[in-house]
Amino acid sequence: MSESLLFGYAAADISPDRSVPLEGYEERLAIGKGNAGILDPLYVRALALRLGDAELLLITLDLCVLSPDQANALRAAVSARSGVVTERVMISCSHTHSGPVTFDVWSTGIGNRPTASRPGVAAADVAVDDPVGRYVATLTETVVTTACNARFRLRPGALSHASATVGLGYNRRLERPDGTVDMLFSLWASPDALPVGPIDTQIPILSIDAIDTAGRASYCDPTGPRGVVLVSCPVHPVCLGKRSRVVSADYPGALIGAIEAELPGHAAMFMLGACGDVQPMISTQENPKGATIIGRTAGYAVLTALAAKRPIRVDTLDVVEESVDLRDLAGADENSDADRPGRLTTVTIQSFAVGSAAVSAVSAECFTEYGPIVRRESGWDAVLVATNTNGWSGYIPTADAFRLGGYEVDGAVGDGKPPSSFDTLSSIAVEQLRRLREGVIPTRRSPD
Repeated sequence: MSESLLFGYAAADISPDRSVPLEGYEERLAIGKGNAGILDPLYVRALALRLGDAELLLITLDLCVLSPDQANALRAAVSARSGVVTERVMISCSHTHSGPVTFDVWSTGIGNRPTASRPGVAAADVAVDDPVGRYVATLTETVVTTACNARFRLRPGALSHASATVGLGYNRRLERPDGTVDMLFSLWASPDALPVGPIDTQIPILSIDAIDTAGRASYCDPTGPRGVVLVSCPVHPVCLGKRSRVVSADYPGALIGAIEAELPGHAAMFMLGACGDVQPMISTQENPKGATIIGRTAGYAVLTALAAKRPIRVDTLDVVEESVDLRDLAGADENSDADRPGRLTTVTIQSFAVGSAAVSAVSAECFTEYGPIVRRESGWDAVLVATNTNGWSGYIPTADAFRLGGYEVDGAVGDGKPPSSFDTLSSIAVEQLRRLREGVIPTRRSPD
């Protein structure tokens, strides 16, 4: 008898108290300490998969970012408690800009650097008696416990895939005739602007449904939902803006709520697609209605697509993970400033293979062209691209974007990333998936 795919799911609230400041907008540093309370709760969600002796743990967090060090420590903690090796643990942040601060983003090279009059919001090694440090310490225990709970709730499941097509966003980089770039962070603030840059309109979907092979009564089932819907949406979670101080999952929370409301007994999970330069159509404003509209639009598009979902045979659970320093893989002409310290040039690329479906993850914010390239060139039945996963290493613009400059490019250049970064990472992701598809598992590669 062939082995069956087993899955388990668990979730827990990770909302901060009012003492913890919010991440996502540097302007909030001038508004005040802490936050204004919870608009909608934040969650950690964990999906455990097992096939024979092979296991995978996929964990999603309603957080803006984790530093690479924080993500590595969290994965190691999950591994130590659960027994699942670290390489088979994936931790992905939704990138909501209304979630709590976890480390000092503003001194890493993205945006304006801190000054004496405008310090960073929190140090990465902050003491536990600080609100941020206290929150991160509590978060670690909650994530580890939730991951282990998911692993203890295994039941047989059937996997299927679908894809929704919906235009939720616009490219915020507007190229002017003189070759300069304007940043359109909100259309409501720029009513005459006509964004024409590329966007990704695909929302890949994986769905797992419980199989009641024994015909037992429902009260004999493991606790937890009887199905899980996993989506990858390529639009920044920035419906709420810099003047909003409420805690919120932003549109991913509304997306998940719409799916779960219409599929009783099922849970939903969100991963951020490649959207480093893409805003939602309603973005960076204070009215929470925008997040509800964008999220429900995406959720109902997913529900519609599930009507045509197709089964996936799961005969393997494999993983590949590589960490690369982009400076080491760049040409000599790109490394003139390679010795400057404080960079985010090390990026982790991790791929999960679940039968003929895959999750391709990268620890950075890649421009929107990344998702279609990885899906198209990998040759898989279904690929969910997940950015901002296993840590946050800043922006990965395309080579053309480096030529034009702009906000994201300024950050990438400040980090020390070469113009070849986008092509390097997309090639590694495609190669990982190709080797997984062919059953040739490469040796893990890490920077010296």
